[in-house]
Formats: sequence, structure tokens, C-alpha cells
Amino acid sequence: MRFMAFDSFSGLPEVKEHDSGRVFHEGQFSFSQESFLENLRKSKVDFERIKIYPGFFDQTLPTIESKEMFSFAFVDCDLYISTVSVLRFLEDKLVQGAILAFDDWYRFDSPNKGVRKAVYEWLEDNKSIELIEYDNFHWAGKSFIVNFHQR
Repeated sequence: MRFMAFDSFSGLPEVKEHDSGRVFHEGQFSFSQESFLENLRKSKVDFERIKIYPGFFDQTLPTIESKEMFSFAFVDCDLYISTVSVLRFLEDKLVQGAILAFDDWYRFDSPNKGVRKAVYEWLEDNKSIELIEYDNFHWAGKSFIVNFHQR
């Protein structure tokens, strides 16, 4: 199994309308790549099995020419626009039965904001994809099993 880690390492991008409400702010959650690597070393992560992609999702993901398929994706994007980029990237890379885990599913009270808004729009644009509820893994997190009706 191989792992891909995507992070800006400079925190969140500019917070716009779909994520407004003072929950998030630009630069929040910044954490240096050096500190991230140090945490991996301390945890004895096998660096042969991980590839790190620094940068914002909308800039990084379109440059990746991978035919890799994903059976699991932990989507911790926090924001609507970031989630849109990740879902577009994953769209043709998910296998039947894959698990999609969204760290900030319940971050906003409204389904018309943040991660939920991005997912609902993505499902509307991808009628062959169904997300079957799987597990609430913490107060804001929810995971799903990916089911394809046809491909």
C-alpha cells in the first residue's frame, strides 16, 4: 500500500462565501513541511511508501498524472473550494467500495456550506456515484462507501 499526502503547509486559502461564518480564516492550520516530516520520522513511517505533494489542492492536483486508483481517501480540506478540487481529482480514481472519509462533514450547521455543499454538488454532477453512509468517526467527521451504478 502507498500513501499520498497533500497539504499547503501554509494553512487554509482565502475563506470565501461558501465557508463564511467565522469558523475558518486564511492561514489557519499552517504547519511546516519540516515539522510534518519530523512527525513522520518519529512515528517510524516508511518513506518509501509515502509521496508528499506540497501546495494548495487547486494548484497541485491538476499537475498529477497518476493512474493510481484509491480505495481510501481521508478528505480533510475544511473548505468548500478545496473539497471541490479534491473530489474532481478523485472522480475517476476511486474503486468500487472505496471509503471516503470527510473530516469536516458537520463543521457547518447548513448543508449549503463547506464540505457537504461540495459533495452534494459533486454527486449531482456524477449520477453514477452513490455514497452509502458508513460511520461518524468524531463530532464533525463522516465516512461513506463509494458505490458505482455504472462506469
